[in-house]
Amino acid sequence: MQACVVTATLWTSALCIAVSGQAQGDYTFVRIVTTFGAVETLGTASINRCGMVAGSIMLGGQPGVAQRAVFYSDGASFNLVSNLQSPLKSLNRRVGISDAGHVTFWSADGSGEAIRLASVHQPGLTAIALEGDFETMAPYGDPSVNQAGRVAFGAARSPVKRGMYIGDGEEIEVVAETMSPGKFYSYPSINVHGRVAYRCHYPSGAVAIYLSRPGPDELIAFTDFPPFVELSYPAVNANNQVAFCAVVDYGFGPLTGVYRGTGSNVIPLVESGGAYAEIGRAVSVNRFGDVVFWARLADGSTSGVFTGYDPVLHKVICTGDALDGSTVVDVSFESSRGLNDRGQIVFRAQLADGRSGVYRADPPRSKCPADIDGDGWVGQSDIGILIACMGVDAGGDVNCDGVTDQSDLGIVLEAYGAACP
Repeated sequence: MQACVVTATLWTSALCIAVSGQAQGDYTFVRIVTTFGAVETLGTASINRCGMVAGSIMLGGQPGVAQRAVFYSDGASFNLVSNLQSPLKSLNRRVGISDAGHVTFWSADGSGEAIRLASVHQPGLTAIALEGDFETMAPYGDPSVNQAGRVAFGAARSPVKRGMYIGDGEEIEVVAETMSPGKFYSYPSINVHGRVAYRCHYPSGAVAIYLSRPGPDELIAFTDFPPFVELSYPAVNANNQVAFCAVVDYGFGPLTGVYRGTGSNVIPLVESGGAYAEIGRAVSVNRFGDVVFWARLADGSTSGVFTGYDPVLHKVICTGDALDGSTVVDVSFESSRGLNDRGQIVFRAQLADGRSGVYRADPPRSKCPADIDGDGWVGQSDIGILIACMGVDAGGDVNCDGVTDQSDLGIVLEAYGAACP
């Protein structure tokens, strides 16, 4: 099946795409897409290391006719990935994107369900998993893709066999599989090493988060073990740290929070009960252990996207803030891949003028691509990361062509010793 890539110039009457250039604190906000004209609804978006955003939209255009599509955009150009030979009847709201530019999503068309893989660098769609090989994939969360184009997904092979799998378009690898009634796996997050963080649901109603590894998978958190009461979607970074949101109870009532670590050392990063009245269900973590999450403040009316325990120091954007010529009335962060290694963040906002939009928040250091580790200057550590990634993955891809190679090394060497304000 061939993909149809439609550039923004063909949709200028339907899509509102531009750089807003408005700063809030240390961030500059880039408009990716808003509901305007033919765009009716927006799904949850993801972001890769180069600031490329991928997500889902629903296009109207004709009365009673809606077209579901997957998009990718860097804020300057806007592209649709769609199989026009068989229009998508259904599409998952969360679309994944890798640092190498792979885009993965669940969809259903006239031929049934499928997990598909596209690329921002070339046209075409690859089928990772098809309905003929699996009974269903829809109820088990959204797929996740890494730099090598390996896609992790949950699925049922039959009414009694369910599992967590990795596919690359040629082979299917089993991460975990069960025939136990009522047990299943969902919401994977795969990192550059091919390790998968996922949820395991038990017949008793208990939920656990595991991280795959050779031998028995590593238990990260379990609702049968205090203080965890509820566990949300996990995210795993390049250092095999798993972050997740949870409801906990230390004996004096439930709290919501963000947690990060390994099976032997999970620590709370932020919890409700102080400045935050409520923490959301999604968190994203980058290779440096930085996190992003949604929270509601103690005043009960203000909500926003934050990066830490202090709602002033760690604010990205909140309701009531000015954005894109209007005012934010609601904001959401729902992606396990909504933060990249440059500190860029993708989120959705509802504006007072009636539009909804997907936006990218750029910190000042994101404008210095040679600063690979984000420490504020270009030095030996950046060269070390680049050399380690050269020919292996896109972890040192400075010029955003999807690979780490000599051209990236040249850019870093030219900027060596420079500060990134």
